[in-house]
Amino acid sequence: MIGEQELGSAQLRIGRAIRNRRKELGLSLEQLAAELGVAMSTVSKLENGLVAITFERLDAISKILKVDMAALLSDQTKGSATAPANTAPPVRKNFGTRRSITRSDAAVPVEGGVYTLSFHATDLLDKRVQPAIAEIHITDIADYGPYTHHSGEEFNYVMSGEVEFYTDVYAPVRLKAGDSVYFDAEMGHAHIRIGDEKCVMMVVLIARSGESIKNNTAPILEIARAHGHDRPIKHTPLKRARA
Repeated sequence: MIGEQELGSAQLRIGRAIRNRRKELGLSLEQLAAELGVAMSTVSKLENGLVAITFERLDAISKILKVDMAALLSDQTKGSATAPANTAPPVRKNFGTRRSITRSDAAVPVEGGVYTLSFHATDLLDKRVQPAIAEIHITDIADYGPYTHHSGEEFNYVMSGEVEFYTDVYAPVRLKAGDSVYFDAEMGHAHIRIGDEKCVMMVVLIARSGESIKNNTAPILEIARAHGHDRPIKHTPLKRARA
């Protein structure tokens, strides 16, 4: 699981970004809380990094604050980063000098129930791929719910543990540390952890050629929406996977 210090640092950054954007729009804590349908104390705790933020709440806040979710993840809530999520990114003519470094303690972890996802390179808002590290929690495919599918392609590399990879086209396959899979993400897919060992993957979401993507965190957000990201993370005994 994500360390407390690492998670706390990310929570502080996200909370600061929410507070900055809220004040920029002239919204009070009470107004934002009312829009979210939560107590004002809950918003205060979020802004001060005292509680972890879920996918659903992060998505709701980004819509209310009219800001790209990636801007909140990266604490970039000034200037172009405050453009609404549906706004097309400006055309960049020079991609030859960009770089993004994410330190081990600076990745942005977000709990998603099925996965804990740590986003990397969040300071680049119009990149063509979205890298992330995913820790898989569930051990029974029945707990996954409907298979995930989203636009583009996806690359998974197993860093530790063992994964069983499901699709709605192929038979399930097991992947061990060092194994990888590259697939069309429109195909329904799912992952479960095999055994009790911690299971971690590198995940890279890849846009189709010609697609204009400003916020590559969106496909991962769709994964969370599909699987009830506010529910508790289940650590269930290993059961026989459904073929």
